[in-house]
Amino acid sequence: MIARKIGTTSLIFVIAYAATSCKNGDAASDTSAAASAVLVGPENVVVVKAQEIRTGPTLSGAIEAERAATIRAEAAAAVMQTYAEPGQRVGAGALLARLDDSAIRDQALSARATVATAQNGYDIAKRELDRAEALLKAGAIAEREMERARNGALAAETQLASARAMYANARKLQNKTQITA
Repeated sequence: MIARKIGTTSLIFVIAYAATSCKNGDAASDTSAAASAVLVGPENVVVVKAQEIRTGPTLSGAIEAERAATIRAEAAAAVMQTYAEPGQRVGAGALLARLDDSAIRDQALSARATVATAQNGYDIAKRELDRAEALLKAGAIAEREMERARNGALAAETQLASARAMYANARKLQNKTQITA
């Protein structure tokens, strides 16, 4: 109730001030001031109250991801394209980046050719060993020739295993040019 009286009093004061400051002293301006007077209804009156406004608790701190991962490429190659931005949520298995695999692809092709060559060498060494065994049984060659054939077959088998391992590593490295979550 007191606030309403204060609001009404303030409104009357503003109207009275406007009326007194607009007077020029002549009668024509008195009639125009009276003619331009505005009636203010109760729907146009606002009661102002002083009170504290609350919006909620004040929080401070930093927002961090529940889970985060650092992504590193396991292959030394240039990044050709990225498919996710830092901080972006991605699902498991999602493609994150693609590396330049041209050198790695060439390395895999070379390793595959090495496997083919080593396989051919092993096949020849195995046939020589079989011939040497047959000749040794017939008494046509010395034991020393048989040992050479065994050593040649063993060396060829070792080279084949090494070439296969190089090819397998090149294929694994080639698969690592697609970085996934």
